[in-house]
Amino acid sequence: MTARPASDEGEDDVAPAVRDRRVSVRGPQTPPTLDEVLGDPRRGFVAERARAEQARSLRRRQLRLNIVTVGLLAVLLVGMGVGARYEGILLTLVVYPLMVLLALWALRRARGIETL
Repeated sequence: MTARPASDEGEDDVAPAVRDRRVSVRGPQTPPTLDEVLGDPRRGFVAERARAEQARSLRRRQLRLNIVTVGLLAVLLVGMGVGARYEGILLTLVVYPLMVLLALWALRRARGIETL
């Protein structure tokens, strides 16, 4: 057994069994709070609560727009099945132009939502 040099901090007062004991260090036992997560830039999260709320609001508005767009498209396609006798003319003159208009409408609304 080798002798350790004495230090100025009173290390001689500590029993050798306590001084040589190894301690395992673990991370926090509880998950971090929302303030801790949002305030830690190393995690890559939004640092400000207001910006996080804006992002949630934007996501909700985009989801609402997408649901409306898909619903209108479904109504358009189901409505196409009603006129099966004139399917070619109905498809060419009514359905495709309406689909293009629906796509343009959805695109403009999405741009408008993101610029708010």
